Amino acid sequence: MSSSQPEERRSPQGRSPAHRLAQGLDLCQPLLAACAPQLRLYPKLDASASAVFDVDAVAVANRLVTAVAQRYALPAPVFVWPPPEDPNALEAALCAYCELGVEDWRALVSDPHALAEVAALPDFGQEERRLVEVDGHPPVITYSQGPAGPAGKDAIVIVPPCGVPARLFRPWFAALGARHRVVTYENPYLFGDWRQAPEPRLEVAAEGELVAGVLRGLGIERAHLVAICGGAPIALATSMLAPERVASVAMCHGDLFFGPQTQRTPFQLQFQGLLREVTSGAVRARSLYEMFLDPALHYSVPTPLAPFVLVPYADLALFRRYAGINYALMAYDSTPAATALACPVLLVTSRSDRMTHPAASYQAQSLIQGSRLWERDAGNHHDALLPNADLFAALAQFALEAE
Repeated sequence: MSSSQPEERRSPQGRSPAHRLAQGLDLCQPLLAACAPQLRLYPKLDASASAVFDVDAVAVANRLVTAVAQRYALPAPVFVWPPPEDPNALEAALCAYCELGVEDWRALVSDPHALAEVAALPDFGQEERRLVEVDGHPPVITYSQGPAGPAGKDAIVIVPPCGVPARLFRPWFAALGARHRVVTYENPYLFGDWRQAPEPRLEVAAEGELVAGVLRGLGIERAHLVAICGGAPIALATSMLAPERVASVAMCHGDLFFGPQTQRTPFQLQFQGLLREVTSGAVRARSLYEMFLDPALHYSVPTPLAPFVLVPYADLALFRRYAGINYALMAYDSTPAATALACPVLLVTSRSDRMTHPAASYQAQSLIQGSRLWERDAGNHHDALLPNADLFAALAQFALEAE
């Protein structure tokens, strides 16, 4: 970061507007990459702001955005003024996440050193990225950080919800990587060169094959699987395919199904029904896709999560792939895999989860011999994805005990 940046133009956290713009766009890279048309980027409105951007100022803003995109090898959004009257959910999420107001943008476009500052910014994220070949699937992009375990064979492996990119887990890498190697991956049918990938097999076993292939490809002989939400059935499927490599399983707010008697929240029932409709045909898929682009539909998604969980809605073809995979996950009967688990298991839920019914975790505990249940007194479903010191400490301790 340029040392000439005036202190009064920095955020309370000490990050300049240029730094915040670059870091925000870098973290939103999966969303930007998945969108075929450019997303519009605009200031967060402040009623007290008096700045008005003319054509020249808009051009300067876009030169800065392009410089950030080139510096970090990102697809570039386009800065617009005035803010659009009809932003879609993706644009609203991007702009809220970057959190640059009118005065921030005015400072950026008026600073003659802003381009030089962008060029001097550090790299973000410390993860090592590797392509792993998996039989029967496109290569999988893996991300890892932290010290290797004994002989490099142990690791905490995060199994994410369907369609959630690895960048969301940077706080997890930082928190869990002090004592363990931490690994995650991105589904090649939804990320990277997904447009060149064949249509995915809509089977949970195929999702488990990806994780088992990552374990083999990275030489992980003892994996402590940490599965969140829809990652839970994937972790169970992995344990069936590679039981010798799964040392423990932690399932956080797991979206698990154990047959027709499984209790589900109204959200789960409605969402699964919509996913089924998306898979029914192209016309209905497009109609529902356009509905999901309404910002009002995502009002309950916290700003720090929105650009990550909305990635599957960035493109109609991507949305259809996501819907097919996620529907299969929600319909997967986890009973055989759960009853066959023979490793330490931790189940994390909250009685205030209104998205994934906590009763599924209670049922899992009754099926998995020796499993432990941690029911937190508070915390909604999205809290399982947000950085949480208590959760990180519990997961790290559970992995240590299972070594």
